Amino acid sequence: MERALTEDRGEAFEVVISSYSGARLGAREALALLEKLGRDVPLIVVCNEGEEEDAVALMRAGARDCVIRGRPARLGPVIGRELKEAAVRREAEDR
Repeated sequence: MERALTEDRGEAFEVVISSYSGARLGAREALALLEKLGRDVPLIVVCNEGEEEDAVALMRAGARDCVIRGRPARLGPVIGRELKEAAVRREAEDR
């Protein structure tokens, strides 16, 4: 994921979905990378039951939402909301 976010291929990511405890790059590392790169890309954390408190701490640090693994019904609406909110932020920056 780090290479994908740092390489300029002419493609812009609109949202990043990361596992709370990913094997290579977990959500905490993904959030730090997005901040380092100065990218205003919503980060959605996917966590296991029992990791909710840790995921909430990440949300306080800048992640946009958390979805519990095994309950994917929320993922679509969360992505839709975050894409809309990111567009509003971009519009406000352009003014």
